[in-house]
Amino acid sequence: MKRKAAVGVCCRRSLSRLMSSGSAVVLLALIIILFTGKTASGIVCGSGETNCSGVCVNLQTNGLNCGACANGCGPAVRPACCYGECTDLWGDPDNCGACGNECGDECIGGRCECPVSAVEFELGMRNCGGNCTYINIDVNNCGSCGFKCASGNCVGGICQCSGPSSKECGNCGTETRTCNSYGTWSGWSACSGQGSCAPTTTQPCEGLGTQTCDSKCQWGKCSCSYPNTLCQGVCTNEQTDPNNCGKCGTNCKSVQNGTGSCSNGRCACNVNSGYSYCKGACKNFATDFNNCGGCGNVCPSGATSCLGGQCVVGGCFPTSQLNCPNCPNNCNCFTNYNSACSQGQWACEINCY
Repeated sequence: MKRKAAVGVCCRRSLSRLMSSGSAVVLLALIIILFTGKTASGIVCGSGETNCSGVCVNLQTNGLNCGACANGCGPAVRPACCYGECTDLWGDPDNCGACGNECGDECIGGRCECPVSAVEFELGMRNCGGNCTYINIDVNNCGSCGFKCASGNCVGGICQCSGPSSKECGNCGTETRTCNSYGTWSGWSACSGQGSCAPTTTQPCEGLGTQTCDSKCQWGKCSCSYPNTLCQGVCTNEQTDPNNCGKCGTNCKSVQNGTGSCSNGRCACNVNSGYSYCKGACKNFATDFNNCGGCGNVCPSGATSCLGGQCVVGGCFPTSQLNCPNCPNNCNCFTNYNSACSQGQWACEINCY
């Protein structure tokens, strides 16, 4: 800042002229005025003041006598005398609004302002404490002058926290935290939204099955190990399970003439009584008209029955004398019993069955 000391300029110039002229009387008078402040009118001015036409003034601040007597300040919007110099408080960056109020940039209307365009102002250029700064990114003036970010990160005029706001916990659960206005985190919340299991883990299910936990921490479908299959929510071996023999729901205990057991996916039949497995049932191939001699062997039209695993036509039952006991109901066995039988052929007694 420029400063001008208040000195009796006019007195020093007069003293110089008088000394050159050699006038002792005038010299003495000037010395008295200089060192006592007294004039012919008898006015005494205090320290830092000067007598201007009979009035003591401070040439450093007086707007009518700025730097020298009768040196008035003006014209100006807000004229003033600062340190012995005339200035305009409305636009002087060294004396903005008041003497000694310095601006880092521009003084507009007696206020320190930043020389910015409309675009820069939109981007956040402001005057903070005499310094132009962008409040959109300044960590010491974030969003407004003087607002400091504890995190040291200001984006868009908002203090930002570093690091994630959430993290996984437990079985696909989540913990969260909140960033406050100063850019510091709150504590982590309790773990929420957890699933039933940890991904890729397994557990037994339905007796002989296994479940695997998926990526969303939920148990997958029950998978039965070979040779078991899932039947009515239970893993079972349809090759040996008497309640699901061959397929789900086939109960060997309900099969007539069976033993109630399951082997190779078939209900076991009472073979000691002459029964064999046929299409999910136990049949006597020796006497069953629809399974005569084998499963699915239906006797032809004209046959009257199945005896010994053979279809009987016309009442004759071809056999040897040794096999006559095959005639049912203890019927008699005859040779050439009737014309329906071939010569020399044994047959059961007609109409006894």
